[in-house]
Amino acid sequence: MLWKCLDLEKSSPNDDKGFKLLKRDSIWMREGNELPVLRICMGQGSEDAPDDIQVGFPILSEAGSLIHFKLLREWLRVCDKDHQCHPRSDSPLPTRVLDVGDHENPDSLQDEKFCTYRHNITALRDSIDFDKLPKTFQDTVTVTRGLGERFLWIDSLCIIQEDEDDWKIESKMETVFGSVYCTIAAGSAKDSTEGFLSTSLYICEHIDNFHHDVEEGELSKRGWVLQERGLSRRTIHFTKDGRARLLGDPQFPKFISDRGHQARIVLFRSLFEIYSELALSNLTDRSVAISGVESRCASAFETKGCYGIFQHYLHRSILWERSGDKIERINPPLDKPERKVPSWSWMAYKGGISYMDIPFRAVEWSNAVKYSPSKLELQAPVREFLHCTIELQNQTTKCAIFAEGDERGWLKFDVEDITDIQRLKCIVVGRARKLQETDEEGADEQAHYVLVVTQRLEGGHRAYERVGVGSIQRRHISFQGGEFKARIA
Repeated sequence: MLWKCLDLEKSSPNDDKGFKLLKRDSIWMREGNELPVLRICMGQGSEDAPDDIQVGFPILSEAGSLIHFKLLREWLRVCDKDHQCHPRSDSPLPTRVLDVGDHENPDSLQDEKFCTYRHNITALRDSIDFDKLPKTFQDTVTVTRGLGERFLWIDSLCIIQEDEDDWKIESKMETVFGSVYCTIAAGSAKDSTEGFLSTSLYICEHIDNFHHDVEEGELSKRGWVLQERGLSRRTIHFTKDGRARLLGDPQFPKFISDRGHQARIVLFRSLFEIYSELALSNLTDRSVAISGVESRCASAFETKGCYGIFQHYLHRSILWERSGDKIERINPPLDKPERKVPSWSWMAYKGGISYMDIPFRAVEWSNAVKYSPSKLELQAPVREFLHCTIELQNQTTKCAIFAEGDERGWLKFDVEDITDIQRLKCIVVGRARKLQETDEEGADEQAHYVLVVTQRLEGGHRAYERVGVGSIQRRHISFQGGEFKARIA
Protein backbone atom coordinates (compact mmCIF):
# COMPACT_ATOMS: atom_id res chain seq x y z
CA MET A 1 0.00 0.00 0.00
CA LEU A 2 2.84 2.43 0.83
CA TRP A 3 4.42 1.64 -2.54
CA LYS A 4 1.09 2.48 -4.23
CA CYS A 5 0.58 5.66 -2.22
CA LEU A 6 4.01 6.87 -3.30
CA ASP A 7 2.90 6.44 -6.93
CA LEU A 8 5.69 3.94 -7.53
CA GLU A 9 3.46 1.01 -8.47
CA LYS A 10 4.70 1.16 -12.07
CA SER A 11 8.27 0.70 -10.83
CA SER A 12 9.87 -2.40 -9.49
CA PRO A 13 10.75 -2.46 -5.78
CA ASN A 14 14.27 -3.40 -6.87
CA ASP A 15 14.72 -0.23 -8.93
CA ASP A 16 17.36 2.21 -7.75
CA LYS A 17 14.95 5.12 -8.17
CA GLY A 18 14.93 7.01 -4.89
CA PHE A 19 12.46 9.37 -3.27
CA LYS A 20 12.35 11.69 -0.28
CA LEU A 21 9.76 11.82 2.51
CA LEU A 22 9.00 15.08 4.30
CA LYS A 23 7.59 15.17 7.85
CA ARG A 24 4.92 17.60 9.05
CA ASP A 25 3.80 16.84 12.59
CA SER A 26 2.42 13.26 12.53
CA ILE A 27 2.25 13.15 8.74
CA TRP A 28 4.84 12.05 6.20
CA MET A 29 4.51 13.17 2.59
CA ARG A 30 6.44 12.43 -0.54
CA GLU A 31 8.40 15.43 -1.79
CA GLY A 32 6.46 17.12 -4.58
CA ASN A 33 3.11 15.67 -3.48
CA GLU A 34 1.03 17.34 -0.77
CA LEU A 35 -1.09 14.26 0.00
CA PRO A 36 -0.02 12.37 3.16
CA VAL A 37 1.22 8.80 2.69
CA LEU A 38 2.14 7.78 6.24
CA ARG A 39 0.88 8.77 9.71
CA ILE A 40 2.62 8.19 13.02
CA CYS A 41 0.48 8.21 16.16
CA MET A 42 1.00 7.74 19.88
CA GLY A 43 -1.14 5.91 22.39
CA GLN A 44 -3.40 7.64 24.88
CA GLY A 45 -1.71 9.07 27.93
CA SER A 46 1.79 8.85 26.40
CA GLU A 47 3.87 11.42 28.29
CA ASP A 48 7.24 11.03 26.54
CA ALA A 49 6.09 11.35 22.94
CA PRO A 50 6.88 14.58 21.03
CA ASP A 51 4.19 17.26 21.18
CA ASP A 52 3.70 17.23 17.41
CA ILE A 53 2.70 13.54 17.27
CA GLN A 54 -1.03 12.91 17.09
CA VAL A 55 -2.87 10.78 19.63
CA GLY A 56 -4.47 7.84 17.83
CA PHE A 57 -4.39 4.18 16.87
CA PRO A 58 -2.67 2.37 14.00
CA ILE A 59 -6.01 0.80 13.01
CA LEU A 60 -9.54 2.12 12.87
CA SER A 61 -11.61 1.42 15.95
CA GLU A 62 -15.27 0.53 15.51
CA ALA A 63 -17.32 3.72 15.16
CA GLY A 64 -19.37 4.33 18.30
CA SER A 65 -17.41 1.83 20.38
CA LEU A 66 -16.06 2.54 23.87
CA ILE A 67 -12.49 2.67 22.57
CA HIS A 68 -13.60 5.09 19.84
CA PHE A 69 -15.09 7.51 22.37
CA LYS A 70 -12.07 7.06 24.65
CA LEU A 71 -9.89 8.33 21.80
CA LEU A 72 -12.18 11.31 21.15
CA ARG A 73 -12.15 12.25 24.83
CA GLU A 74 -8.35 12.06 24.80
CA TRP A 75 -8.23 14.42 21.81
CA LEU A 76 -10.36 16.91 23.71
CA ARG A 77 -8.25 16.51 26.87
CA VAL A 78 -5.04 17.23 24.95
CA CYS A 79 -6.73 20.14 23.20
CA ASP A 80 -7.89 21.56 26.54
CA LYS A 81 -4.36 21.29 27.92
CA ASP A 82 -2.35 22.60 24.99
CA HIS A 83 -4.69 24.99 23.16
CA GLN A 84 -7.19 27.75 23.88
CA CYS A 85 -10.24 26.02 22.39
CA HIS A 86 -12.09 25.33 25.65
CA PRO A 87 -14.99 27.78 26.04
CA ARG A 88 -15.28 29.99 29.07
CA SER A 89 -16.81 28.19 32.04
CA ASP A 90 -19.40 30.92 32.46
CA SER A 91 -20.69 30.69 28.88
CA PRO A 92 -24.50 30.46 29.14
CA LEU A 93 -26.49 27.66 27.55
CA PRO A 94 -28.80 28.48 24.64
CA THR A 95 -32.47 28.91 25.52
CA ARG A 96 -33.18 25.28 24.62
CA VAL A 97 -30.95 22.21 24.66
CA LEU A 98 -31.43 18.46 24.64
CA ASP A 99 -30.61 16.82 27.96
CA VAL A 100 -29.13 13.51 26.78
CA GLY A 101 -28.79 12.19 30.33
CA ASP A 102 -25.68 10.95 32.07
CA HIS A 103 -23.88 7.66 32.50
CA GLU A 104 -26.17 6.62 35.37
CA ASN A 105 -29.33 7.49 33.47
CA PRO A 106 -28.57 7.14 29.74
CA ASP A 107 -32.16 6.49 28.67
CA SER A 108 -33.39 9.98 29.51
CA LEU A 109 -33.63 12.46 26.68
CA GLN A 110 -35.44 15.46 27.97
CA ASP A 111 -35.32 19.14 28.74
CA GLU A 112 -38.03 21.31 30.14
CA LYS A 113 -37.61 23.90 27.40
CA PHE A 114 -37.00 21.58 24.43
CA CYS A 115 -39.34 21.96 21.42
CA THR A 116 -39.64 21.81 17.66
CA TYR A 117 -43.02 23.41 16.79
CA ARG A 118 -45.52 25.44 18.74
CA HIS A 119 -48.12 22.70 18.46
CA ASN A 120 -45.95 19.99 20.03
CA ILE A 121 -43.94 21.97 22.54
CA THR A 122 -45.99 20.70 25.50
CA ALA A 123 -45.53 17.04 24.58
CA LEU A 124 -41.80 17.34 23.94
CA ARG A 125 -41.05 19.16 27.17
CA ASP A 126 -41.48 15.92 29.14
CA SER A 127 -39.31 13.56 27.10
CA ILE A 128 -38.36 12.47 23.59
CA ASP A 129 -38.38 8.86 22.47
CA PHE A 130 -34.80 8.13 21.37
CA ASP A 131 -35.98 5.50 18.86
CA LYS A 132 -38.16 8.08 17.09
CA LEU A 133 -35.29 10.45 16.45
CA PRO A 134 -33.77 10.42 12.92
CA LYS A 135 -30.65 8.23 12.70
CA THR A 136 -28.24 11.17 12.41
CA PHE A 137 -29.73 12.72 15.55
CA GLN A 138 -29.48 9.36 17.34
CA ASP A 139 -25.79 9.12 16.44
CA THR A 140 -25.24 12.69 17.65
CA VAL A 141 -26.83 11.86 20.99
CA THR A 142 -24.65 8.73 21.21
CA VAL A 143 -21.49 10.76 20.56
CA THR A 144 -22.49 13.40 23.12
CA ARG A 145 -22.98 10.71 25.78
CA GLY A 146 -19.74 9.01 24.73
CA LEU A 147 -17.83 12.25 25.25
CA GLY A 148 -19.24 12.51 28.76
CA GLU A 149 -21.26 15.64 27.99
CA ARG A 150 -24.90 16.14 28.94
CA PHE A 151 -26.35 18.95 26.83
CA LEU A 152 -26.76 18.98 23.06
CA TRP A 153 -27.96 21.74 20.71
CA ILE A 154 -29.48 20.88 17.31
CA ASP A 155 -30.83 23.90 15.44
CA SER A 156 -33.91 22.26 13.90
CA LEU A 157 -34.93 20.91 17.30
CA CYS A 158 -33.94 23.77 19.58
CA ILE A 159 -35.33 26.62 17.48
CA ILE A 160 -39.11 26.66 17.11
CA GLN A 161 -39.77 26.00 13.46
CA GLU A 162 -42.03 28.25 11.38
CA ASP A 163 -41.92 30.88 14.12
CA GLU A 164 -40.31 34.09 12.89
CA ASP A 165 -40.09 35.73 16.30
CA ASP A 166 -38.37 32.76 17.90
CA TRP A 167 -36.03 32.41 14.93
CA LYS A 168 -34.86 36.01 15.28
CA ILE A 169 -34.03 35.45 18.94
CA GLU A 170 -32.42 32.01 18.74
CA SER A 171 -30.54 32.15 15.42
CA LYS A 172 -27.53 34.01 16.91
CA MET A 173 -25.08 31.47 15.52
CA GLU A 174 -21.97 33.41 16.48
CA THR A 175 -22.97 33.16 20.15
CA VAL A 176 -24.06 29.52 19.96
CA PHE A 177 -21.10 28.06 18.08
CA GLY A 178 -18.58 30.37 19.73
CA SER A 179 -19.58 29.08 23.18
CA VAL A 180 -20.00 25.33 22.68
CA TYR A 181 -17.61 22.79 24.16
CA CYS A 182 -17.30 21.03 20.82
CA THR A 183 -19.17 20.90 17.49
CA ILE A 184 -20.10 17.52 15.97
CA ALA A 185 -20.01 17.54 12.16
CA ALA A 186 -21.78 14.60 10.50
CA GLY A 187 -19.79 15.01 7.31
CA SER A 188 -20.79 11.68 5.79
CA ALA A 189 -24.57 11.96 6.32
CA LYS A 190 -26.61 13.16 3.34
CA ASP A 191 -29.55 14.02 5.60
CA SER A 192 -30.92 13.48 9.09
CA THR A 193 -32.02 9.92 8.33
CA GLU A 194 -28.70 8.41 7.24
CA GLY A 195 -26.52 8.53 10.36
CA PHE A 196 -22.74 8.81 10.48
CA LEU A 197 -21.39 6.19 12.90
CA SER A 198 -20.39 3.74 10.20
CA THR A 199 -19.05 0.35 11.27
CA SER A 200 -17.41 -0.40 7.92
CA LEU A 201 -13.64 -0.62 7.49
CA TYR A 202 -12.04 1.30 4.62
CA ILE A 203 -8.53 1.12 3.20
CA CYS A 204 -7.50 4.41 1.57
CA GLU A 205 -4.63 5.28 -0.72
CA HIS A 206 -4.24 8.63 1.03
CA ILE A 207 -4.84 9.54 4.66
CA ASP A 208 -6.00 12.75 6.33
CA ASN A 209 -7.17 14.30 3.04
CA PHE A 210 -9.14 17.18 4.57
CA HIS A 211 -10.12 18.64 1.21
CA HIS A 212 -11.65 15.38 -0.01
CA ASP A 213 -13.10 14.12 3.27
CA VAL A 214 -14.48 17.38 4.68
CA GLU A 215 -14.51 20.20 2.16
CA GLU A 216 -15.97 17.96 -0.57
CA GLY A 217 -18.19 16.00 1.84
CA GLU A 218 -21.98 16.03 1.81
CA LEU A 219 -22.23 18.28 4.85
CA SER A 220 -20.06 21.00 3.33
CA LYS A 221 -22.49 21.45 0.45
CA ARG A 222 -24.94 23.17 2.81
CA GLY A 223 -24.91 26.92 3.23
CA TRP A 224 -25.17 27.08 7.03
CA VAL A 225 -22.24 24.69 7.51
CA LEU A 226 -19.51 27.05 6.28
CA GLN A 227 -20.46 29.47 9.05
CA GLU A 228 -20.66 26.71 11.64
CA ARG A 229 -17.13 25.61 10.79
CA GLY A 230 -15.84 29.16 10.97
CA LEU A 231 -17.51 30.01 14.28
CA SER A 232 -16.92 26.75 16.16
CA ARG A 233 -14.05 26.69 18.62
CA ARG A 234 -13.33 23.10 17.59
CA THR A 235 -15.12 20.44 15.58
CA ILE A 236 -15.06 16.65 15.44
CA HIS A 237 -15.60 15.70 11.79
CA PHE A 238 -17.10 12.25 11.15
CA THR A 239 -16.29 11.40 7.52
CA LYS A 240 -17.54 8.73 5.17
CA ASP A 241 -14.50 6.48 5.67
CA GLY A 242 -15.53 5.90 9.29
CA ARG A 243 -12.83 8.16 10.71
CA ALA A 244 -13.03 11.20 12.95
CA ARG A 245 -10.84 14.31 13.11
CA LEU A 246 -10.64 17.08 15.68
CA LEU A 247 -9.99 20.46 14.10
CA GLY A 248 -10.64 24.07 14.97
CA ASP A 249 -9.57 27.67 15.26
CA PRO A 250 -11.19 29.22 18.35
CA GLN A 251 -10.20 32.74 17.30
CA PHE A 252 -11.05 32.66 13.59
CA PRO A 253 -10.29 34.93 11.77
CA LYS A 254 -8.07 36.76 14.27
CA PHE A 255 -4.98 35.50 12.40
CA ILE A 256 -5.74 37.99 9.63
CA SER A 257 -5.47 40.99 11.98
CA ASP A 258 -1.69 41.09 11.59
CA ARG A 259 -1.86 40.74 7.82
CA GLY A 260 -2.11 43.49 5.23
CA HIS A 261 -5.14 44.71 3.33
CA GLN A 262 -4.46 42.43 0.38
CA ALA A 263 -4.64 39.29 2.53
CA ARG A 264 -7.88 40.47 4.11
CA ILE A 265 -9.48 41.09 0.73
CA VAL A 266 -8.38 37.66 -0.51
CA LEU A 267 -9.89 36.08 2.62
CA PHE A 268 -13.37 37.58 2.40
CA ARG A 269 -13.59 37.14 -1.37
CA SER A 270 -12.66 33.47 -1.05
CA LEU A 271 -15.18 32.89 1.77
CA PHE A 272 -18.04 34.59 -0.08
CA GLU A 273 -17.29 32.91 -3.41
CA ILE A 274 -17.37 29.47 -1.75
CA TYR A 275 -20.50 30.29 0.26
CA SER A 276 -22.39 31.63 -2.78
CA GLU A 277 -22.27 28.16 -4.37
CA LEU A 278 -23.73 26.33 -1.35
CA ALA A 279 -27.32 25.16 -0.95
CA LEU A 280 -29.96 26.63 1.36
CA SER A 281 -33.42 25.22 2.07
CA ASN A 282 -34.76 28.77 2.51
CA LEU A 283 -33.27 31.20 0.01
CA THR A 284 -34.11 34.18 2.23
CA ASP A 285 -31.53 32.81 4.71
CA ARG A 286 -28.71 33.73 2.30
CA SER A 287 -27.69 36.84 4.22
CA VAL A 288 -28.28 35.27 7.66
CA ALA A 289 -26.47 31.96 7.22
CA ILE A 290 -23.12 33.75 6.83
CA SER A 291 -23.77 36.78 9.08
CA GLY A 292 -21.77 35.39 12.03
CA VAL A 293 -18.63 34.91 9.93
CA GLU A 294 -19.21 38.31 8.33
CA SER A 295 -19.37 39.90 11.79
CA ARG A 296 -16.17 38.13 12.85
CA CYS A 297 -14.38 39.35 9.71
CA ALA A 298 -15.61 42.92 10.19
CA SER A 299 -14.23 42.87 13.74
CA ALA A 300 -10.86 41.52 12.55
CA PHE A 301 -10.78 44.12 9.75
CA GLU A 302 -11.73 46.87 12.25
CA THR A 303 -14.58 48.05 10.06
CA LYS A 304 -18.33 47.65 9.59
CA GLY A 305 -19.83 44.92 7.43
CA CYS A 306 -23.28 44.01 6.20
CA TYR A 307 -24.75 42.11 3.24
CA GLY A 308 -21.27 41.13 2.02
CA ILE A 309 -19.96 44.72 2.03
CA PHE A 310 -17.03 45.86 4.23
CA GLN A 311 -16.76 49.62 4.57
CA HIS A 312 -12.93 49.68 4.43
CA TYR A 313 -13.06 47.61 1.24
CA LEU A 314 -16.25 49.06 -0.22
CA HIS A 315 -15.12 49.28 -3.84
CA ARG A 316 -13.85 45.72 -4.16
CA SER A 317 -16.85 44.47 -2.15
CA ILE A 318 -19.42 45.77 -4.66
CA LEU A 319 -17.50 44.77 -7.80
CA TRP A 320 -18.80 41.20 -7.87
CA GLU A 321 -20.21 39.33 -10.85
CA ARG A 322 -22.12 36.11 -11.45
CA SER A 323 -19.80 33.15 -11.96
CA GLY A 324 -22.23 30.95 -13.88
CA ASP A 325 -24.69 31.35 -16.72
CA LYS A 326 -27.25 33.14 -14.57
CA ILE A 327 -28.39 34.08 -11.11
CA GLU A 328 -31.91 34.76 -9.83
CA ARG A 329 -33.22 37.56 -7.64
CA ILE A 330 -34.45 36.37 -4.23
CA ASN A 331 -37.77 37.93 -3.29
CA PRO A 332 -38.67 38.26 0.39
CA PRO A 333 -41.95 36.84 1.73
CA LEU A 334 -44.88 39.11 0.90
CA ASP A 335 -45.59 39.66 4.59
CA LYS A 336 -41.92 40.50 5.38
CA PRO A 337 -40.79 43.16 2.88
CA GLU A 338 -38.18 44.35 5.40
CA ARG A 339 -36.11 41.24 4.62
CA LYS A 340 -35.43 42.43 1.08
CA VAL A 341 -31.69 42.66 0.40
CA PRO A 342 -30.33 45.67 -1.58
CA SER A 343 -29.63 45.05 -5.28
CA TRP A 344 -25.94 45.97 -4.93
CA SER A 345 -25.37 42.96 -2.66
CA TRP A 346 -24.75 39.50 -4.11
CA MET A 347 -26.82 38.19 -1.17
CA ALA A 348 -29.91 39.41 -3.01
CA TYR A 349 -29.46 36.65 -5.62
CA LYS A 350 -29.39 32.88 -5.88
CA GLY A 351 -26.30 31.53 -7.59
CA GLY A 352 -22.52 31.59 -7.54
CA ILE A 353 -20.48 34.79 -7.73
CA SER A 354 -16.88 35.84 -8.21
CA TYR A 355 -15.13 39.18 -7.98
CA MET A 356 -13.72 41.34 -10.78
CA ASP A 357 -10.06 40.53 -11.33
CA ILE A 358 -8.52 43.95 -10.68
CA PRO A 359 -4.79 43.86 -9.83
CA PHE A 360 -3.77 45.28 -6.46
CA ARG A 361 -2.04 48.68 -6.55
CA ALA A 362 -3.15 49.14 -10.16
CA VAL A 363 -6.41 50.98 -9.53
CA GLU A 364 -7.60 54.37 -8.32
CA TRP A 365 -10.87 54.17 -6.38
CA SER A 366 -13.57 56.84 -6.59
CA ASN A 367 -14.10 58.90 -3.44
CA ALA A 368 -17.59 59.80 -4.67
CA VAL A 369 -18.99 56.35 -3.94
CA LYS A 370 -20.40 56.39 -0.40
CA TYR A 371 -21.90 53.65 1.74
CA SER A 372 -24.21 54.25 4.70
CA PRO A 373 -24.29 51.21 7.03
CA SER A 374 -27.18 52.72 9.02
CA LYS A 375 -29.37 53.26 5.94
CA LEU A 376 -28.02 50.24 4.04
CA GLU A 377 -27.70 52.22 0.83
CA LEU A 378 -25.09 53.39 -1.63
CA GLN A 379 -24.83 56.97 -2.85
CA ALA A 380 -22.83 57.87 -5.93
CA PRO A 381 -22.89 59.99 -9.10
CA VAL A 382 -24.81 58.29 -11.91
CA ARG A 383 -23.34 58.67 -15.42
CA GLU A 384 -24.61 58.00 -18.94
CA PHE A 385 -22.95 55.86 -21.58
CA LEU A 386 -21.71 57.76 -24.65
CA HIS A 387 -21.53 56.80 -28.33
CA CYS A 388 -21.44 53.04 -27.93
CA THR A 389 -23.58 49.94 -28.36
CA ILE A 390 -23.95 46.60 -26.58
CA GLU A 391 -23.51 43.33 -28.46
CA LEU A 392 -24.13 39.83 -27.09
CA GLN A 393 -21.24 37.38 -27.30
CA ASN A 394 -21.86 33.72 -28.13
CA GLN A 395 -18.88 32.16 -26.37
CA THR A 396 -18.90 34.18 -23.16
CA THR A 397 -21.25 35.36 -20.43
CA LYS A 398 -20.13 38.95 -21.01
CA CYS A 399 -21.57 41.51 -23.41
CA ALA A 400 -19.16 43.61 -25.46
CA ILE A 401 -19.17 47.40 -25.72
CA PHE A 402 -18.54 48.52 -29.31
CA ALA A 403 -17.90 51.93 -30.87
CA GLU A 404 -16.80 52.69 -34.42
CA GLY A 405 -16.37 48.97 -35.05
CA ASP A 406 -13.92 48.42 -32.19
CA GLU A 407 -14.47 46.74 -28.83
CA ARG A 408 -14.17 49.32 -26.04
CA GLY A 409 -15.11 47.32 -22.95
CA TRP A 410 -17.53 44.76 -21.55
CA LEU A 411 -20.59 44.45 -19.33
CA LYS A 412 -21.84 41.45 -17.39
CA PHE A 413 -25.47 41.52 -16.33
CA ASP A 414 -26.74 39.92 -13.15
CA VAL A 415 -30.06 38.36 -14.19
CA GLU A 416 -30.86 39.10 -17.84
CA ASP A 417 -28.88 40.66 -20.67
CA ILE A 418 -29.89 44.15 -21.76
CA THR A 419 -28.84 45.41 -25.19
CA ASP A 420 -30.68 48.76 -25.16
CA ILE A 421 -27.98 51.03 -23.77
CA GLN A 422 -30.45 53.91 -23.49
CA ARG A 423 -32.04 52.07 -20.55
CA LEU A 424 -28.77 51.92 -18.67
CA LYS A 425 -26.58 54.21 -16.63
CA CYS A 426 -23.37 53.54 -14.73
CA ILE A 427 -21.54 54.36 -11.51
CA VAL A 428 -17.77 54.71 -11.77
CA VAL A 429 -16.28 52.74 -8.87
CA GLY A 430 -12.65 52.99 -9.92
CA ARG A 431 -10.27 53.34 -12.83
CA ALA A 432 -7.04 51.68 -13.92
CA ARG A 433 -4.02 53.56 -12.66
CA LYS A 434 -2.15 55.40 -15.43
CA LEU A 435 1.41 54.30 -16.02
CA GLN A 436 2.53 57.92 -15.96
CA GLU A 437 0.74 60.94 -14.53
CA THR A 438 1.53 62.90 -17.71
CA ASP A 439 0.01 60.29 -20.01
CA GLU A 440 -2.88 62.45 -21.21
CA GLU A 441 -3.04 60.86 -24.66
CA GLY A 442 -4.10 57.53 -23.18
CA ALA A 443 -6.68 59.03 -20.81
CA ASP A 444 -9.59 58.39 -23.20
CA GLU A 445 -8.70 54.70 -23.36
CA GLN A 446 -8.28 54.35 -19.59
CA ALA A 447 -10.37 51.44 -18.25
CA HIS A 448 -13.09 52.45 -15.77
CA TYR A 449 -14.72 49.85 -13.52
CA VAL A 450 -18.44 50.45 -13.23
CA LEU A 451 -21.69 49.25 -11.71
CA VAL A 452 -24.49 49.17 -14.29
CA VAL A 453 -27.81 50.51 -12.97
CA THR A 454 -31.36 51.22 -14.11
CA GLN A 455 -33.80 53.76 -12.75
CA ARG A 456 -36.89 52.85 -10.75
CA LEU A 457 -39.46 54.44 -8.47
CA GLU A 458 -39.49 53.39 -4.84
CA GLY A 459 -42.04 54.85 -2.46
CA GLY A 460 -42.64 57.75 -4.87
CA HIS A 461 -38.93 58.61 -4.92
CA ARG A 462 -36.47 58.01 -7.73
CA ALA A 463 -33.79 55.45 -7.05
CA TYR A 464 -31.53 53.11 -8.98
CA GLU A 465 -30.91 49.41 -8.77
CA ARG A 466 -27.90 47.44 -9.84
CA VAL A 467 -28.26 45.19 -12.91
CA GLY A 468 -24.64 44.38 -13.68
CA VAL A 469 -20.97 45.29 -13.64
CA GLY A 470 -18.31 46.02 -16.23
CA SER A 471 -15.20 47.74 -17.55
CA ILE A 472 -15.35 50.47 -20.21
CA GLN A 473 -13.06 53.12 -21.67
CA ARG A 474 -13.35 56.62 -20.24
CA ARG A 475 -14.34 58.19 -23.58
CA HIS A 476 -17.68 56.32 -23.45
CA ILE A 477 -18.78 57.68 -20.06
CA SER A 478 -20.34 61.13 -19.69
CA PHE A 479 -18.80 63.11 -16.85
CA GLN A 480 -20.96 66.17 -17.55
CA GLY A 481 -24.19 66.66 -15.60
CA GLY A 482 -25.91 63.59 -14.15
CA GLU A 483 -27.08 63.06 -10.59
CA PHE A 484 -24.32 63.72 -8.10
CA LYS A 485 -25.87 61.90 -5.11
CA ALA A 486 -28.14 59.25 -6.56
CA ARG A 487 -29.38 56.50 -4.25
CA ILE A 488 -28.80 52.87 -5.20
CA ALA A 489 -31.22 50.59 -3.38
